Amino acid sequence: MRGFEMEKKFFNVWRNMNSKYQFLNMYRKMVQDMNHELRRSTFYYENEIRYHQRRAEEACMAAKFTERKLEYLWRENDHNKQMLAKVKSKFKPFPGGPFVPAALPHSPQRSKMPGHGPSSPQEESHTVRAQESSVICSCDSASTSDGS
Repeated sequence: MRGFEMEKKFFNVWRNMNSKYQFLNMYRKMVQDMNHELRRSTFYYENEIRYHQRRAEEACMAAKFTERKLEYLWRENDHNKQMLAKVKSKFKPFPGGPFVPAALPHSPQRSKMPGHGPSSPQEESHTVRAQESSVICSCDSASTSDGS
């Protein structure tokens, strides 16, 4: 009987060891899977971080560009105000009171020929506004007078 008990004990030990070995393999597989998932997640989140950093840098560059453009426009606006003030100071103000001249009569109507002159009321009003405007843009006058 002693051999039978040893055989039974050996079988129980072998079964116990076999189940432990299966658990060990299962845990190894879980560790490998978790390691693989960790690498994938790390790679994904590092790419996400790089993407958001790049977008933040682009937004910062766009903000700096916009600030520079705004500063330039403020300087140009100040310059235009100064030029307008100089132009206004060269002209004498109109006399006030009862001596103000009446409005000038409009020029006589020309006959409309196809292809000449405005063809719609919108174009006509635009043309009138353009004719009434006597302000010369500093960019236009600078480019025509000294070529810069």
